[in-house]
Amino acid sequence: MDTKAYKQTLNVLIKSAINGDEKIFQPTLKNNYVSVTMYNKSQFYSFYKQMILCNKVKQISGNYYKWGRLKAGNNNYLILKILNHTKNFPLLSFMIDKTDSQIILKILPF
Repeated sequence: MDTKAYKQTLNVLIKSAINGDEKIFQPTLKNNYVSVTMYNKSQFYSFYKQMILCNKVKQISGNYYKWGRLKAGNNNYLILKILNHTKNFPLLSFMIDKTDSQIILKILPF
């Protein structure tokens, strides 16, 4: 996968998640090089929207992000956590994998 497209996808995801505005990420999600682990992209988008609403991300100021790594089997996933200074847990968490042609996104429920 093209490094520029990869970084741009991550930047748009971060902006969308920090601001609690799922609509920012919707056009990027439609790209062919973006893949999801759910049944389809519509299901991913609906779940993402619900997670933003449930965690009241839009209503919380001071959101920030943090990167991590998770090794599972032979895979080494990039973890993106959207956090806030007032909460003791991540507001949103994503597990990200990259192949030669795609970026694969998984939103974690907890």
